[in-house]
Amino acid sequence: MGLRKFSFLAFVWFALLVGSNAEEQYSKQERRPIKTFKTIYGETIDCIDMYKQPAFDHPLLKDHKLQYAYLELNSLGIPFGGARAFINHYIPKCEDQQSSGAQIWIAEKYKFTNIQVGWRDEDLSGCYNLECPGFVQVDKSIALGQVLPYPSVIGGAQFEIRFFVQQDNNTKDWWLLNEKNGVDAKIGYWPAKLLPAFAGGAGIQWFGGVTSVESGRLFPPMGSGQFPSQSYSRACYVRQIQYFDQSSQTWKAPELTTPQNIVVTSNACYGATVDNSFKDYGFNVLFGGPGGDRCV
Repeated sequence: MGLRKFSFLAFVWFALLVGSNAEEQYSKQERRPIKTFKTIYGETIDCIDMYKQPAFDHPLLKDHKLQYAYLELNSLGIPFGGARAFINHYIPKCEDQQSSGAQIWIAEKYKFTNIQVGWRDEDLSGCYNLECPGFVQVDKSIALGQVLPYPSVIGGAQFEIRFFVQQDNNTKDWWLLNEKNGVDAKIGYWPAKLLPAFAGGAGIQWFGGVTSVESGRLFPPMGSGQFPSQSYSRACYVRQIQYFDQSSQTWKAPELTTPQNIVVTSNACYGATVDNSFKDYGFNVLFGGPGGDRCV
């Protein structure tokens, strides 16, 4: 597993996608890079015209199984205008056709369409980040899919990223932001016309981890590979979970959560727990586990 596979992730998932190979080939020809450069990690990054970004392919993981461990929040009739939280990042060991990550999901009430942002370590085929439908990049210093240079250490220093996804109240576009040096930096956005189901806001949010594996293979570790009972210095977490209130145009902490809000699809392999010790700033959820062959 190379460091290059541990990266910043952002994409929109749709229940149905219809495409054309001819259009895809034409699109690739029209998106020839203006400039190409290599990062210190050996990644090749192409710079293209802002108005010619990829908007056709989409990740469809055939013959793969998923496992989740997350906190679910429902809007209860008051649509969410966004979500934000800190996520610490690890490098879980992933083999061929395995994927493991920590994310924020924002979905409309029927869950057919959702926005996902976070980090992922993977050895899978498919399309993410700037190769996915519709995301418009505006920031010149952060490239989606780039390596995260400082992974957390079990029992040692924890390194975090603060992700924001927020709907513009005027255009209804959905913006991806990242906190840099205490300032909220706009990375890019998903145009409103791409997300008609989100026009009035989102109905559901999830915060936690996900793993994926090809059928017949072992599930990889999630997060740090430790169960959430191992505390903040050893487990993966999402902290200071907040939502954006459309009516007041302010960020707020969820008022309450219950054990019923925790979803774990395989207790033998993974776990998740909520810490409300700092609930005035937003709930925290710790999650993760070793994976293995008992994930049913």
